[in-house]
Amino acid sequence: MIWQAALLHDIGKFRERALGAKHDRQARYTHEAHSQEFVLGLKSFVMNDPLWQALKSAVLRHHDPQYHDELLISAADIIAADERAEAEGYLGETTKHTAPLQSLLARLFDGPERLCFPLKPLALDQATIFAQSTNLVNQEVYKHHWLGFHQEAQRLLPQDWQGLFYLIKKYCWCVPSSATRGEEHDISLFDHLRVTAAITACLEAEGCSEDALKQLRSKDSQLRQQPLFLLLKGDISGIQGFIYTITSKGAAKGLRGRSVYLQLLTEAVARWILRRLDLPFVNLLYHGGGHFMLLLPVNAETKLAALRDELTQKVLESHGTDLYVALGVVPLSAEDFDPQRFPGRWQEAFERVKRAKQYRFSELGAEMFQRVFEPQGQANRTCDICQSEDPRGLIPDEDKEKCHFCKSFEDLGSEVAKAQYLMVTELNREEPRGSGYERVLAQFGYAVKFLPEPEMPEAGIRHAMLYRLNDTDFLTEETLSWAEEVRKRGIESSLGYRCLANVTPISSDGKILDFDELAAQSTGIQRLGILRMDVDNLGRIFAEGVPNATISRIATVSSLVQLFFEGWVHRAADEFKDRIYAIYAGGDDLFFVGAWDATVDLAWKIREDFRGFTGNERVTVSAGIAVEEKKFPLYQAARNAGDALEAAKALPGKNAVGYLGKELRWADFARARDLKEKLVELLQGRDGQAVPRGLLTKLSNVYALYEKYKRQNRPKWTIRLIYDVTRLGEAHKDFKDELQAIQMMIGREGLIGFLDVPVRWAQMLTMTREERGRS
Repeated sequence: MIWQAALLHDIGKFRERALGAKHDRQARYTHEAHSQEFVLGLKSFVMNDPLWQALKSAVLRHHDPQYHDELLISAADIIAADERAEAEGYLGETTKHTAPLQSLLARLFDGPERLCFPLKPLALDQATIFAQSTNLVNQEVYKHHWLGFHQEAQRLLPQDWQGLFYLIKKYCWCVPSSATRGEEHDISLFDHLRVTAAITACLEAEGCSEDALKQLRSKDSQLRQQPLFLLLKGDISGIQGFIYTITSKGAAKGLRGRSVYLQLLTEAVARWILRRLDLPFVNLLYHGGGHFMLLLPVNAETKLAALRDELTQKVLESHGTDLYVALGVVPLSAEDFDPQRFPGRWQEAFERVKRAKQYRFSELGAEMFQRVFEPQGQANRTCDICQSEDPRGLIPDEDKEKCHFCKSFEDLGSEVAKAQYLMVTELNREEPRGSGYERVLAQFGYAVKFLPEPEMPEAGIRHAMLYRLNDTDFLTEETLSWAEEVRKRGIESSLGYRCLANVTPISSDGKILDFDELAAQSTGIQRLGILRMDVDNLGRIFAEGVPNATISRIATVSSLVQLFFEGWVHRAADEFKDRIYAIYAGGDDLFFVGAWDATVDLAWKIREDFRGFTGNERVTVSAGIAVEEKKFPLYQAARNAGDALEAAKALPGKNAVGYLGKELRWADFARARDLKEKLVELLQGRDGQAVPRGLLTKLSNVYALYEKYKRQNRPKWTIRLIYDVTRLGEAHKDFKDELQAIQMMIGREGLIGFLDVPVRWAQMLTMTREERGRS
């Protein structure tokens, strides 16, 4: 395997910008010599002399290759390097030592802003991951950054290639791959390295000869027109019903577990395919939100049909027809990596998955297909949570009877709430073991545990991976001691980190709050809020919005969006952690349940943070918020929030929120929010004085007049507004100025069209205990 050399082939660009030029008569470019210098220090890490020798040679000569391994990396580098684009003068006199990584999100749809990331190790704080207009990069900053990377690299345990991958991500996510003057510096060195490594693995698996590799290095070669790769997209179908179609009785405990399980299942399926094809983890380009994308060699196509059948059988045996994994495969030539062609191929993979979903289970054949859709069940008792039967019997738990799946989801949700680590173990055999969700993952050869602190894996496994959650400081004394102890037991070990939106309200006795308790945390009326949000026009972003859209740029956009939803949302929601529950946040969407007013405030915060994160007014999010009784069926509440989201997205341009029966653009939502706050201040009063709640009734009547006569162009509402507010001001002179300001907001700023929203909002926030009893 030579993909490891591809993962390191340009690491010298980072070192060169920190330490200055280094010349070697065998190297065409100085960064090659720097790459070799770094690899020379990895001998004890590699622990395989032939591989180490190959690494040294390949990284030093990938621009002037002579031997097969060198040609492999050189050809992959050339295919990946179709990504360079000319700049438009933004960087001016910037040199390679001061070149920042430009934010691709800010450049989408030809965005006018040229924002850049600071040169800092990846961390979930605003000063690090929010792009800035100021370039603070210089050679001293580069030197400090490199020394941090180099020191941590010395801590890696031998042959922990996944640990090295995550370390490169930590430090090179913000290092531009190209710092050549006159080019856009918007692809991170990390993304270039991982894409080149994936392409290298494919070319090696394809068994390309030296002659073929030489042809691939030539832009005029006919071989570049022939399919050599496959782009495989996978989607889990049935997520909505699987998560939401459960009874409200006991749902809170298991809901989080269900969503986390789907994330684990998505990754397990993707890695299972790679393992069966004997491909490394770098060929997993993306996973999240029930989706994954793999880069495969074209010769894998002969095995994919059988793998698809086996995959469908495994999921069918575990979940019946509730879940289905749809696969879409598109062949790629070297020329298809060209930015003029790649977006179309990427979109084609999406279309093929969509078609696969329309013919779920069709690969099973007529006899099995008929069996799938025959009535199931033996009229036995059903689970109190999901209403399904369990052939293994139900589990008594408190005052309910639960199937093995629902019990395991509740246990998983409880584990996640307290977790600081995730341990993923690769089993020696793919066979059912355990019960519930563990049994399904084991069929794909994996087991998982969410842990408050590292613990030893069970016997009978081949590899254990320990991820630190929401913290990139993963090479600590504790984790390194764990990895060494695992190896002493004859098991391979690796270290890494990952983001997980893990906001869970916990009671004083350590239990997850149920929906009744969450509703009781509300201000004013006690209701449950359900928030759903996602990115607008994501398909169009990939198809049309990415400038010079190569595989690296599309991977970068996907990674940044994922970083926001899986990482930053965790931080953003932390201030509401006692009143809100993160059911899911990943990919490009999220789902939260909590005290109704907390979900509304969180929606606004996330929208504002997303604006700051992208720096691009054409890259937007929309939201749907449902406010429901605490006993309202969860599946219907989730559907209502989903309907509100879709209604918001139906507005031209999207970029809106559905709330309290209205679809508002975010700018109008902000104005409604401002008016709501002014109304609440008047109702709460000061110095023992307040405006009576009749103000809300009067404003509701004004809105009713507007609605009644708006099509007749008869503004009777203005007369009523002036009359009512003037009289209130005379009766409550201490608040006369504030009342007149509200009148001006409604009359002159166009708030009348959605006046019902801030009025109802203020009413709900200020509802008294007596009023709550009558509601």
